[in-house]
Amino acid sequence: MSELDLKRFFLEQVSLFENFSADEVEAIVIKSRLATFEGNEAMLETGDESQSIGIMISGHAEISITDNTGSRSVIAQLAPGDIFGVMSALTGDRIGADVIAGNRCFVLIIPQAVFNGHILTNPKAVGYLSRLLAERTRAITVDTHTVNPAGKANSAAVAADALSLNTQQPGKVVVLNVGISQIHFGIYDTQESGADIHGIIDHADKQMARVTVTVGPQQQTIEHAPFKLSELFTVIAEATTLLGPAFTFHPEDVTAIGHRVVHGGSKFASSVVITPAVIADIEELAVFAPLHNPVNVAGIRVALKHFPNVPQVAVFDTAFHQTLAPYAYLYGLPYELYKQHGIRRYGFHGTSHRYVSLKAAEVLRRPLGELEIISCHLGIGASLCAIDHGRSVDTTMGMTPSDGLIMPSRSGSIDPAVMIHLMEQHKMSPEQLSTLINSESGLKGLSGISNNIHDIEAAAAEGHHRALLAHKAFCYQVRKNIGAYVAAMGGIDVLAFTGDVGETSATVRSLACQGLSYMGIKLDEDKNRNLTTREAFAVISADDSPVTILVIANDDERLVAWESLRAIERNQLLLEARADAPPAIPVEISAHHVHLSQADVEKLFGPGHQLTAEHELSQPGQFACAEKVHLVGPKGRIANVRVLGPTRKETQVEIAMTEQFKLGIQPPIRESGDLAGTPGITLEGPYGSSQIDRGVICAQRHIHMSPDDARRFRVRDKYVVRVRVEGDRELIFGDVVVRVNPAYRLAMHIDTDEGNAGHLSTGMKGYIEEIQSRR
Repeated sequence: MSELDLKRFFLEQVSLFENFSADEVEAIVIKSRLATFEGNEAMLETGDESQSIGIMISGHAEISITDNTGSRSVIAQLAPGDIFGVMSALTGDRIGADVIAGNRCFVLIIPQAVFNGHILTNPKAVGYLSRLLAERTRAITVDTHTVNPAGKANSAAVAADALSLNTQQPGKVVVLNVGISQIHFGIYDTQESGADIHGIIDHADKQMARVTVTVGPQQQTIEHAPFKLSELFTVIAEATTLLGPAFTFHPEDVTAIGHRVVHGGSKFASSVVITPAVIADIEELAVFAPLHNPVNVAGIRVALKHFPNVPQVAVFDTAFHQTLAPYAYLYGLPYELYKQHGIRRYGFHGTSHRYVSLKAAEVLRRPLGELEIISCHLGIGASLCAIDHGRSVDTTMGMTPSDGLIMPSRSGSIDPAVMIHLMEQHKMSPEQLSTLINSESGLKGLSGISNNIHDIEAAAAEGHHRALLAHKAFCYQVRKNIGAYVAAMGGIDVLAFTGDVGETSATVRSLACQGLSYMGIKLDEDKNRNLTTREAFAVISADDSPVTILVIANDDERLVAWESLRAIERNQLLLEARADAPPAIPVEISAHHVHLSQADVEKLFGPGHQLTAEHELSQPGQFACAEKVHLVGPKGRIANVRVLGPTRKETQVEIAMTEQFKLGIQPPIRESGDLAGTPGITLEGPYGSSQIDRGVICAQRHIHMSPDDARRFRVRDKYVVRVRVEGDRELIFGDVVVRVNPAYRLAMHIDTDEGNAGHLSTGMKGYIEEIQSRR
């Protein structure tokens, strides 16, 4: 955007500046700074001190609050011209909500001093800000139940509700994590009886399977002959009988089944109810996890065969990390490798890291949305995760489940450039190469002894040089990444250890925290060394440590159960919404037309001319005019283009995509009013002509609706949806923007090109099929 366009934008598109002169606005801009934020990057975070307000110039973002389950309540959607940071700037309180970029955003950051000295001195600006503050406070009150208008969560609710599996329907939720050499399972009671069963089936030994089941302090282990996966539920039932009649697995009690799936790629950002299409997507993503996704799918198919009428859910290891910003997930490789082949950091152990974050908030009795947490999942596989206000912002694991932090049984971070070279040279998939490298790497490769941390520690205690080296290397990687993530988040409230190594090795925890007291991380060595029982959690930080250090017993199967119930509930709401059959949306075909400013009306039709209303349009207050103009471009002209009224602040020309060739210009697809960077054109009228510098667009297809309509369709302003339109050729239109305004009447607008392509005409009906995104 040029400097001239930027000045025009602030004067014409920013409501805050409506009553400022051009010189006043320029003075504010000069004393402010321009900033760029990538998608998923936090522009403001809960708990920060107020230092500025921001004005959106381009892109879209949302103001949201993280609730006690880690879910986000959206308070407001931000588009170009919108303002954020107002509440804290006016009250002096700390930031009460997160502002997260939805895509790349260009923002003007106005320092607090400039805000106080230049904006709060304008009475009309203060009035506008007060109304905006009241509107957003109401939104917080309506949208959240555990958060008050100041943005402080109810701590009691945090402790009581986090990870609750209680439902109105009594029954059992079964969780399956079908792996290559082990199958983990959990059986959870939806009435929270405390009789949760955890099980591990170890079938690495082809001669015998070892089945261990645990409930509370009771644990039973049996050896079982090798069995087919199709017999899984019979084996589970046999094993649970060892715990007593009260704990025996009865298939008729099952009300839901959750499946842990390793790789969801960029496609799945949350858990989903399993359908044939979901299974096909998981199989397609096996290119990134060829050893994991196929066995995950095999487990899903067995469960579907045994329980065809029970809802089943896929919970993805990668989904929690879909909040990473591009600068965190991209490698230093040609960008085309990401765009064409999906080569990027995806992250894993997401269920474990999310469970740790929720448990940490529960233990501290603080809102998750206020906390900066580093989660250290140290086990057979190991990774660290930086969790900033409930969002994963970085993780040590990479593109495949075998690419990450140095691990007990896996390699350190594989340089992506080297990995790609070897993949091409040996014609291997990413995970096949990682598996080959990992077979003799990690702790076993370095020590020459074992992948078991306790074997390594015993050998190191006896002076085994390579065991000592392997142990130091592992702890160094953990400590290094803790420090890196403190820097990435700009602070830390909680350091949590989980996983077999994280929960049982006091030495690893001690060395990982060594030398970090200057960051506020102070370990109590007595608490650390004397931690023997594996309770749900333990605090091992010193009493005067600014950072709480926790050991959290891993129970990510419970998180899978919890996510499954939530996904089923979301799916049920969607089905109910469809069953409610909201009214069909009238489709209207918009031909090319022009909206004129009064200045251009007078240039084209004469001084003092007023537009002549010929007939009303579907939107209240809008009308087609008797006046017509000619459009003149570099290559050609279009005659007799209808003018629509009333007049606007700035002239806008809307043409179909095919007409750009006739005129010789290339307008972008834009929403009405978004004219920054658009081409200009010459308009000819009976009195004279007018040359506009910008204003020609191809209109983004959109739906006008009132707030009542939006509630019926369960959408909000700026949502992007897919719409099915019935006709001779039933079509699905994607990227349809929802516009909500009390003055609007329900109608979907497409242009003549789109109408002709589908043999559509005004009056046909459309139906919202899916919400694509929430801008």
